[in-house]
Amino acid sequence: MTNKEEWKRNKKQVESFILKVIDDDVLVVPYLSSVNKIIIASLKNEYLNTEEADKLISNYFQKLSGKQILVLKIENDELLTYLVNNGSGNQVEYLCKFLINDFELVQLNFYISDSEAKRKWIKPSEFVRTNAFSYCLLVRSIEQKHPKIFEKYIEPFIDKVNKLTSKERRHIKGVFYQVFKENESSDPDLATMQCFLGFSHSYYLGQKNAKTFKDAAISLLKSKINDHYCSENLTREMIMAFSPKDAKLTTNGFNKAYIIGLIKDITSTFLKRELPDENNALLWINWGLKNFAQIANSVCHFITRYIDSKQVCHLIDLIKNTNLKAKQIYLGIANLKKEKTYTLDNIDNLITLIQILDSKTLLKPSGDLTVSFDSYLSEIAHFGSKKQVKKLLEITKTLVPKEVQKSFEEKYL
Repeated sequence: MTNKEEWKRNKKQVESFILKVIDDDVLVVPYLSSVNKIIIASLKNEYLNTEEADKLISNYFQKLSGKQILVLKIENDELLTYLVNNGSGNQVEYLCKFLINDFELVQLNFYISDSEAKRKWIKPSEFVRTNAFSYCLLVRSIEQKHPKIFEKYIEPFIDKVNKLTSKERRHIKGVFYQVFKENESSDPDLATMQCFLGFSHSYYLGQKNAKTFKDAAISLLKSKINDHYCSENLTREMIMAFSPKDAKLTTNGFNKAYIIGLIKDITSTFLKRELPDENNALLWINWGLKNFAQIANSVCHFITRYIDSKQVCHLIDLIKNTNLKAKQIYLGIANLKKEKTYTLDNIDNLITLIQILDSKTLLKPSGDLTVSFDSYLSEIAHFGSKKQVKKLLEITKTLVPKEVQKSFEEKYL
């Protein structure tokens, strides 16, 4: 039934067959996906003119009204996605009516298990596996690709969302934050941690919204949050909106590993991106260095990886002046890239870092350290000067066996 000749000879019969299948409560369940493929083929290959196609889609949604949950299943939503991307204005209108006017959102499932429903907030990584998320994806696509059509349905959409219980309502308001901000700007739901999590599905946090979500983000960090879907926005919040002093976080909570991960992300962001003049990045990195042994190793890794960053000196100063939680640093292999050009100042910064680590007795003699020194000497010999090689050899002579030191000198001087 996806064949052009079949449509030419038996157009009315094919359309009638499609509508009879989706109108049958028994047949529609196993065969809806097949019907969708037939309809998509007819639209894609223009077996129907625009008027005929609009009429078929209108009848399709009328027959399936009340069966939205079935249509939203991953195996059955192919036609809905096709219409969002390729449908005529009328077809998108019919889709909006089907998804918004003719559907109550309380029918959606926001959780994959009963235990998930007991949590204070909806876990983003679990939410993406529900039909509520599938629904949000479709409506968001309509909002972005057909704003004038969606505008006609904003009022009923907001009304339907407001009928949900508080947790689900706030999460959806976050997913459609701009819609609700423009239409219900004073709504207290828009500053909650549930809204922040929904927001993180759709938007990256900017300075404008960072202040709004400050308290929500702090509350999340003090809870059992450990979800990667919102980690980028939590990192942005920590950098732009509040300091460790504001947050007053414990260092041995349930989500300790998650917070360590966020501080690693802050370190990477500090070196790679241009941040606002007023930011808390160094305060968080300093707090991490004082409280978590893993952070010192990560910061050193990032320094060596981005040694050409203008911000490196600030991190080297933190390593120097902070009472580190770490008792040992693993240098690893040198991260200098062959395709890059490094200045002598970059190499000096690298050697300064190693000197500081040595002065704090954080470099312990071992086979791994010997391998690390060999790689650093090789890179400094390539990018730096003989004088800089000699500086590093002054450090290595107390940390590697004499015969290794001798081989280093012969190899790199």
